[in-house]
Amino acid sequence: MIKILTFLTLFIFMFKNYLFLSLAFCGFYLTQSQAQSNWTTHYENEDFSIAYRVLTCEDTANDMNFDYYVLKLTNKTSNSLLLRYELGAGEQEATQQYRLAPEERVVGTCNSSSALQLFYRERNSEQGEPFKLTNIKSYEN
Repeated sequence: MIKILTFLTLFIFMFKNYLFLSLAFCGFYLTQSQAQSNWTTHYENEDFSIAYRVLTCEDTANDMNFDYYVLKLTNKTSNSLLLRYELGAGEQEATQQYRLAPEERVVGTCNSSSALQLFYRERNSEQGEPFKLTNIKSYEN
């Protein structure tokens, strides 16, 4: 009888731990997939895709926060590609290019080059600059 009770106690303990770990993993997975899914696809074809999202970047040296549009560039081919595009509008407009290896994906961050980010607004401002990406072209390398 004691062996059965010990076995049942051990089984219940293991089941609780398994259930807790399973729920924790599901929560982590859902959080990660939600974080990855808040991209807006701006342009896509059979060779590549360009998506963007707004990212808050802290300038701790100057005690300021800024929001930037950051890009996610994805090469869907088995060839190297050179993407060329105009990023921004008005005075901010600049022709940018980015070289992607076969099947490479690059994601803009707060420390990205200007080819992967565009100023959106100061964090305290209500209105931001509109997202503008035009004249998108790709060339095989």
